[in-house]
This record gives sequence, structure tokens and C-alpha cells, in this order.
Amino acid sequence: MRVLRATTATNGDVAGDYTAGVPGELVYLGLVCATDRNDPDGGCGCGRGFSGLNSARATTTAVVADVGLSETEVREAYRSGLTGQGWINSRMSEAEVDEFLDEVVGVVTRIAEHFSVGTVLGRRLDQVVSRGFSLRHVVA
Repeated sequence: MRVLRATTATNGDVAGDYTAGVPGELVYLGLVCATDRNDPDGGCGCGRGFSGLNSARATTTAVVADVGLSETEVREAYRSGLTGQGWINSRMSEAEVDEFLDEVVGVVTRIAEHFSVGTVLGRRLDQVVSRGFSLRHVVA
């Protein structure tokens, strides 16, 4: 199954790039704060970052990866990470948890399906674009 993973590839090539997450960890598109909502170059940086699932830290570059896991396994990984970050909690019904996971995992997998495995991506609010670089060219 295709997902997004944190990468340092091309990180630093664009003004405002940062990396605080763990390279290789699964990422998702986290919420954008009021500071960045109208300007992804605002003071926070969340409007141009991918949130790390395990580290809870962000990066401005992600890579499309086929992790060789089933949809159930990917959902469980996201469930575990998002629970650890407090986004999923005991006050939520199982239906609410499923709906939340449908949204988070759905966004990630829809993005990943639009690009080739190995493509490095950047984010600008709700837009995710190729950085014009593929790790396949480096590995092959």
C-alpha cells in the first residue's frame, strides 16, 4: 500500500524548509494553525509541513513509498500513532475513531496514489506537489 514517509531528500532546497521528524516515519497532513492558515510561510510552519506519526514532529518533505502493508496494518499504524499524540482518545466512540482514520489515512493514500513511488513531495496548505525529484533515480 502506498503511503507518505518523512524524508530529508531535497529538504533545504526551498526557502523555509525544515525537518524535525524522523526520516522514514509515516506522515500525515496535520491541522494548520491560525498563524499559517492564510500564509504557509507564516511563523509556525505547519502550513507547509507533514506531521510525523511517531515523533509528532514535522518535516517539509515526504516521499511516496509502498510499505508492503495491508490497509488494515496501515490503519493500525495510524491509529497507534494518533492515539499516542492524543488525537484519538477514550472519549471517542469506535465509529468516531473509524471516521477519523478514514479521513487521515484516506488523504494520505489518495495523495500517494497520484505520484510514483519514490517521488519527493512538498506541501503548501492544502496543495501537495512533487518537488521534481524521485529517489528512484538515485537508487536505480
